[in-house]
Amino acid sequence: MSDAILESQSKERAIQSTRQMLEPKPAPTEGVKNFEPGSSNRGVDLGKLAADHRAYFQSGATRPLEWRESQLIALRSMMKDHAEDFYAALWSDLRRNRIEADWVDVKYMTSEIYHVLARLRQWIQPLPVSTPLVLAPSHGHVRFDPLGVGLIIGTWNYPLMLTCSR
Repeated sequence: MSDAILESQSKERAIQSTRQMLEPKPAPTEGVKNFEPGSSNRGVDLGKLAADHRAYFQSGATRPLEWRESQLIALRSMMKDHAEDFYAALWSDLRRNRIEADWVDVKYMTSEIYHVLARLRQWIQPLPVSTPLVLAPSHGHVRFDPLGVGLIIGTWNYPLMLTCSR
């Protein structure tokens, strides 16, 4: 009888220790600096930045095709004009040599921009879709319009190619 009691007590202790190990423990707070919402360690107010971008989008300035094309052309020019800066940054951060940085990041991005510019007008054309017979004589189409502000999270190893490519 005493063996059965000892065995059940040891099982209870094992269950309790397992529960204790599985319980979530609070993260250590020593040396952790708390940031207020909307701030970061660089002093940039991310909440205000997102609100400004959202307000700019809601103003309708980003809807015209010409605006989108001008932004792509400006990005292409920036990539070409500041290629040396990109090479230096990629060498400093990733030890990526100039040839690889040129082919994988700078030239790849400029060729992507050429590709998008060549096809953008075609991509934004409304796409006709069929409508049910009960809705005749109506017709429908899908419009490809910008929907708002988005957060882009990029990779560290190929920051331009994987973050900005289509």
